[in-house]
Parts: sequence; structure tokens; C-alpha cells
Amino acid sequence: MGTVRYTVIDGEVIAEKRNGVRSLYVPDPLGSTVALLDNTQTKSDTFSYWPYGENDARTGTTATPFQFVGTAGYFRDSGSRTYVRERSLSPVTGRWVTKDPLDYRARGWSGHSYCGANPTSRTDPSGLDWTLSLLDPGFGAKCVASLANYAYGRCCGINKKARCQKDPITHRLTRVPITTGEDCVDDACCRHDCCVQFDFVGNSDCHCRLVREMEICLASGGCRTSMNGQARCEANGRRILEVFKAICLGFIVGGGIRGILGDHDIEATGRQRDEVRRRGAM
Repeated sequence: MGTVRYTVIDGEVIAEKRNGVRSLYVPDPLGSTVALLDNTQTKSDTFSYWPYGENDARTGTTATPFQFVGTAGYFRDSGSRTYVRERSLSPVTGRWVTKDPLDYRARGWSGHSYCGANPTSRTDPSGLDWTLSLLDPGFGAKCVASLANYAYGRCCGINKKARCQKDPITHRLTRVPITTGEDCVDDACCRHDCCVQFDFVGNSDCHCRLVREMEICLASGGCRTSMNGQARCEANGRRILEVFKAICLGFIVGGGIRGILGDHDIEATGRQRDEVRRRGAM
């Protein structure tokens, strides 16, 4: 039996080495593999897909399992099943094989619905939570609309703002909130408020930090002790997470990366990715 090694950078599958043969993945904007390149940068395989991941056409014989949204980790087990971490997707029916275990997040769709019936502009790498995407029509308007008139706890919402500690020497606001949130969702919003007030246009990753903190809050069951009730806390946490995942991605992909990482980190990340691709990632 042969061996296969995969190379992953920042969560993206970029290359494989199968039985000693190196191939680089070429993704489309959704993350689906549309071609494999050999060591000479020649296409050895090409792929095209129907909306829910069935193969429309392909050339080549490389047995890569990372095809439809493959660079995001969708693992094609067979023509009728794709593993996506928490659940399996049926490309034939265009539905999850099992129901969403967090049913309240079905957003009015069936618990088996994949990406709100919008597979051409949304993905769900966790198998649990599709998000707004830069490919979504009206991406910016949807983000703004999702935040308008929204309010939860003491700090979550445009019209709510945390009080933040001041540096005793410079008297500048710091990232440390004085306001205490009502639960882990609200606490994350309070820290986000102070992060933004501290460094609104500098090398701050406030929005992406909020995403990470919200994911930890929800995954750890932090809402169980919420004074607002677990269900309400989790529902608001998921809503905030969905919007700020898209905003974070928008900053990174849409030209605002220098406000999050800084020039040095951008150059280092770019050099690393270019070097890995140049070497065939092995």
C-alpha cells in the first residue's frame, strides 16, 4: 500500500506527495481543487463540479480525495459521500447525511440542508456552521445589515460599548475592559470593543480575535452559566461568530490584511507560502 503526505498551511491543503510523486493543488475561489500540477508545473489532473460537489468532468487519474472544497479539508470518500469533519455530505442529494446536532442553528432550513441551499458561494469546513462568504452576493451589505440594531448583553451591538481601562502614564485606552460581560459571549464583545478603541487602524486583529474567542466560548460550553440562559447565549454567540468570521475574512482577503497582521508578517507569510509552493511543498 502506498503512502501519501499532505502539506497544510494556515488550514489550507496545498500539496500532496503520493508514492513519491509531488502534486500542487490549484483551488478556485470556493476552495475546490480544479487542477493538480506536477513538478514541472504541468497540469496532471483537472476537475469541475456540479454545485453540490458531484464531478462534472475530470481528466487524469491521481486518486486525491481532496476535490470539492478539498483545500478546506472536504475529504471525498466515494462518489456518494464526502467527509466534512463533524458530518458527511452527500453530493448526490446535496444534503448532509445526518441532522445538524445544534438544531437551533438551522436558520429556518432543514437540519440536513447544506449551506442554506447556497453551495456556490458558501462552505462549511466544520460540518456545523456555514458562514457568510466574500463570494456571497451583497457580502458587505449583509454584514452591515446583520449588525444594524443588534444588541445583546452589555457590550454586544453597535450601540453598546465597553468601558476600557486607561494606561496610568499615557492615559490612553488599553485593551483591558472595565465592563464585565454577562457571559462568555458578552465578555468577548467587551474585549473586542476595547481592542478596537485601543488600535482602530493599527496592527490589530480585533475582529479575528473575536472569532477565536467566540469559538472557544461556544466549544467549551461557557454559555451553560449565562444569566441570559444557555440557548439565548449560544444563539447570539453563533450569530456574532457568523458575521465576524466573514468580516475577518474580508479584512484578510479584501485588502485590509495590513491593518491586521502588519507589513512584516505579511511579507513573511507570503515568502513562506511561495517557498513551499516552489519546492513542491515537500
